[in-house]
Amino acid sequence: MTSLDLGFNQFAGEIPASIGNLADLNHLWLYNNQLNGEIPVSICNVYQNLEHFYIYNNQFCPPYPECLTEEDIGYQDTTNCLGSVTVDYLSDWNLVGLPMEVEDQYYLTLFSDAMENTLFSFDDAYALGTILVEGEGYWLRFESPGNTTITGNTINEL
Repeated sequence: MTSLDLGFNQFAGEIPASIGNLADLNHLWLYNNQLNGEIPVSICNVYQNLEHFYIYNNQFCPPYPECLTEEDIGYQDTTNCLGSVTVDYLSDWNLVGLPMEVEDQYYLTLFSDAMENTLFSFDDAYALGTILVEGEGYWLRFESPGNTTITGNTINEL
């Protein structure tokens, strides 16, 4: 029997992809640390042979390897995880919003293909704007269809 018990040690950093090379591993305890990043897919190489696997109470970010269940992953503090959303748009006017918490909310940073001076909010009248606010909707104009990927933190509530 081969075990790796690193639980309750306040370890930080990422799990190396080489963990998948530990073919004789039977027990893997990584719980209650400050490990972060994504769980390497190579963990699936050893997961099938594990009798015990504990990885909860860390800071691992999704997406998680498909071989792991929600129960395997347990609670993870995903506060510092970045995600991304692809936003498709048509040519001409589109209704847009801010789907993530982002560092730079300037509309041309987020929608670089938009036509300048075409971001409008509405509150009893249309108002020209330059910054998108979470939870608000806007009209924005594009010359041609396309998409943009917005990267940031997940918005959990408004």
